[in-house]
Amino acid sequence: MENLKTAIIASPALCSINYNSALPVILTVDTSNIAVGYILMQEDKGGKRFPAHFGSITLNDQEQCYSQAKLELFSLFRALHDVWLYIFGMWNLVVEVDARYIKGMINNPDLQPNATINQWITGILLFDFKLVHVPTAKHAAPDGLSRRPKAKEDPKVDEQEYEGWVDECGAFAIELMNCCEPKSQLLCPTEILPSEYYSPNTLPQDKAMQRDERLEVVKEFLEMKKPPDGLEEKEIESLVQLATHYFVKGGEL
Repeated sequence: MENLKTAIIASPALCSINYNSALPVILTVDTSNIAVGYILMQEDKGGKRFPAHFGSITLNDQEQCYSQAKLELFSLFRALHDVWLYIFGMWNLVVEVDARYIKGMINNPDLQPNATINQWITGILLFDFKLVHVPTAKHAAPDGLSRRPKAKEDPKVDEQEYEGWVDECGAFAIELMNCCEPKSQLLCPTEILPSEYYSPNTLPQDKAMQRDERLEVVKEFLEMKKPPDGLEEKEIESLVQLATHYFVKGGEL
């Protein structure tokens, strides 16, 4: 297995994404009842595709019970979450799926009855991409990756990580806004009735503060190149997995 991994990594078929090129970057996604398969690749001038990143995300027992439409939306959300560091801000991204329900669900988020589904749609809409439907017969590569059963070597998935991912991305946008000089605006005093007043003390802050604390630990881990003292083995594994989605530049995470 290790020889196979080494051969794949050293293969000339794998190429890094050229972010200075206008050539399209394609993310193909497919799902089965056990896993999500995806391939991130870029076309050359002749239209030939070269993979840059690929993966297979196994589903837990609860996720395997999703309806077909819900599973297709969830698979796109998980694939985008897995490669977001490579595609965030990309304008020439094309997403290929063989699913029939995704486009309608994304275009009509208000019609979805579930808050969790709406959160997935919010995460998907963080990216600017063109959604293309591909016939199943021409979608064999990600289909194969979606049929991989779970292995003992698979990293443990921290469900809180991708559930809080949308909130963290929103916080990143707010951080960027805070870096800009605010525009001056003439405001008129407005009377606020007691019934309309919402006390800031009632805002749910616990989860947000916990995420901030986790990100501080991630920043320390990336800077010191070693986990903090006192962590158990499972906590270290979770920290390493979370840290793969971040990097430190100029002292900022």
